[in-house]
Amino acid sequence: MVQVVGYDKSKKIDLILIGAPTSDGYKSQDIREIPAYGLGILATIAKNKGYNVGVLDAEAQPRSSLEDIVSTINGLNPRFVGFSSNTPMYTNTLKICSVINRNIPIIIGGVHASALPRQTAEDLRENNFYLLIRGPAEDSIIDILAGIPKEQINSAVFFDSDGNFIENCRKRVGNFQDYPKVDRSFFINDPMSIDDKVISFLLSSRGCFYDCSFCSIHTTWEQGVMFRETEDLINEMKELYSKGVNSFRFLDDLFLVNAHRFRGFCEKLDERGLLGRIEWAANSRVNIVNKFSERDMSLLKESRCSGMGLGLESGSDSVLNSIGKGFTSLEGERAIELLAKKGIKTYGYFILGFPDEGEEEIKQTIEFAYHLSKKYGLRAGIVPYKLYPGSRDYRKIIGKNPSREKVHKLLQFKPALLTRAEDSDQVKKFLKGRERYTVIHDPNFFNPSSISTDKIVEHIRNFYLRTRFS
Repeated sequence: MVQVVGYDKSKKIDLILIGAPTSDGYKSQDIREIPAYGLGILATIAKNKGYNVGVLDAEAQPRSSLEDIVSTINGLNPRFVGFSSNTPMYTNTLKICSVINRNIPIIIGGVHASALPRQTAEDLRENNFYLLIRGPAEDSIIDILAGIPKEQINSAVFFDSDGNFIENCRKRVGNFQDYPKVDRSFFINDPMSIDDKVISFLLSSRGCFYDCSFCSIHTTWEQGVMFRETEDLINEMKELYSKGVNSFRFLDDLFLVNAHRFRGFCEKLDERGLLGRIEWAANSRVNIVNKFSERDMSLLKESRCSGMGLGLESGSDSVLNSIGKGFTSLEGERAIELLAKKGIKTYGYFILGFPDEGEEEIKQTIEFAYHLSKKYGLRAGIVPYKLYPGSRDYRKIIGKNPSREKVHKLLQFKPALLTRAEDSDQVKKFLKGRERYTVIHDPNFFNPSSISTDKIVEHIRNFYLRTRFS
């Protein structure tokens, strides 16, 4: 049986917030280590207003079958059930919604719902669909629980009593400091102990300045980048440190955005007695790291940055240019080298099978990842390209008004083969000698009819569900 955490078991539950699994249940004991932070924030906001809320994070629980999830929801019989769904979760979200008790109103949000609000609403219309929230739901969740009319709820999408499709205007949400610190009772795996580390996850910003062609972040977070005040962030770190946490992982798309903000972060760490006592890991970007001075790079080491993740994406400069990364593979290597020289572990994220990518570019990426892994100790995560609704690629390839059938075909993420079987065998043989140095995960590839099947490799070995900072 899966767990719902954070709620008061002695009272009627108002809302269960759910992150569905990306498959029908895990075949091993692997779990997603990163907590469902967004659900935790929403649950904290509702709890602080007196509502009884629980979180069911299926991906944090091994062997979490759909049957167990449905049974748990029905057994608790909440006033509302709310789903946050990205595209890989969406199919299982629909399956769960189709069989839970029909008296439980369904709320849905997340990247996929925000990108395809009308289709999502139509997909859930035969179930007890209540409403959909486009974009952040922090300013909407209390209104929903308080019974405010749908017409007055920020960013709500629904069908009115006459069956008309309604989309409310989308207003800017409040500032980061307007929301409370996340209540970690809503997380199964935070804090988390690994060897001598006690790890907690933090969020210090939302949004991204960049617009990579394959990314859909601007679908949900279109108002620019919102930063948390550094003082508030350090206060939470100090509080967690007092409870035994000695390692932090930042979930920001870009924690390291410039040297000025980073220096302010280190100054506050020093003021609160944390500098040198805790370690931290985060994500940044190649062109940001390359702008750091020698002093700033030394400060990274002094502040005990233990790991830095970079979206390298490809070993082909033509591909990097086409997807809008704004740097070359040589510049990517330079950033890895700068970090490695300071003893900071590096994590590189790569994608195979971009729409304009051929077999030669795929091999360049694999060879590049291998080269960086062997020379600098890079830990590389290589995943298949997926065409996410809301991305620039999606709008270009699929168009503005695709049929529901076409989108559902896209969601299957079915494997695709190289043109010839011997090509696939050749790539598998190529990978075999590099497994020692390169972490390659997620074997499933998809190929909608609009993308040629001769561009994507099949059988990439599945090492990890997600790359781990360790």
